[in-house]
Formats: sequence, C-alpha cells, structure tokens
Amino acid sequence: MEDNTPTFYKVFNYLNGRLDEDGRLLILRHKTYTHQYCIYANNGRFGKFCGDWCPQFGEPDIKNKCTIHLKICQNRILEFSNFEDER
Repeated sequence: MEDNTPTFYKVFNYLNGRLDEDGRLLILRHKTYTHQYCIYANNGRFGKFCGDWCPQFGEPDIKNKCTIHLKICQNRILEFSNFEDER
C-alpha cells in the first residue's frame, strides 16, 4: 500500500521525550535527555528552546496506550512511545 501522506505530515517514530517544568522539549538521545533548540529563533542553537512558548507548539495528544503525538512547527508531528509532561 502506497503512503500518500504529505511530507510535512510525516511522523518520526518511537521517540522518548518530555516537557520540563518550563515547557521546554527534551528528547532522549544516547541515554540522555537533550533540550531541542528552535531553528527559527534569531540565534539558532543559542536562541530559544523548542517548547510551549511557541504558538505553533501543540499539546501532547494521546492516541492510544503506546502512542503520543506532539505537533510542532510547520505541522510536523513527533510520535512518542514514552512522553512525560512535567509542567
């Protein structure tokens, strides 16, 4: 079966992530949670963190027991198998 999903709706699978107490997004990479930076902020890596401060940042959406979707900029959806919201 062919996948006709538009590129901007593609989902990245099996991530582990969390939102810290300040609403910043962290993703588990190499056994360590790493803050994600906004690539659209003026200072790039040293600018704002990706997080709930952004109007394009959605709320975690529980799809089933094993899947949590999080909409971020440009309608991208991150799919998490484990997600904690510490806000």
